[in-house]
Amino acid sequence: MEKEKSRSANGRDILPKEFHSISEAANFWDTHDSIDYEDMMKDVDFYKIATKSRGIKMPYVSMFFGIIIRMFYNEHNPPHFHAEYQGQRGVFDFNGNLIKGHIKSNTAKKLIKEWVLLHQEELEGNWKKAEQKKQIDRIAPLD
Repeated sequence: MEKEKSRSANGRDILPKEFHSISEAANFWDTHDSIDYEDMMKDVDFYKIATKSRGIKMPYVSMFFGIIIRMFYNEHNPPHFHAEYQGQRGVFDFNGNLIKGHIKSNTAKKLIKEWVLLHQEELEGNWKKAEQKKQIDRIAPLD
């Protein structure tokens, strides 16, 4: 005999506080209508969640000499971009200064600064587009 489901006072099944797997969540929502639980739902900022998710990455803006430059749409001020080099990550301002994180290679930091100084206007334009949730542009790499 199938185990009887727990019901709340309004007759609907109790919504679990968390699902332990995607399969468990899928099974629940395959047999329930989200409209019955609308009073329990809240708005979320998808872009904040996406940046924390392993499956969704920030779009890359440029790549050169093993350095990857990324920007994301729902970032905070001051304007900045993310750089990765050999598994190390840093956040840089639009003057090429490392403001957070750690990239050990002085050569990589020098190349990033050189790239920024050549492309400040394009970075600022991308920042404005990102604030408006518009597609950002790729920027030419260092040659």
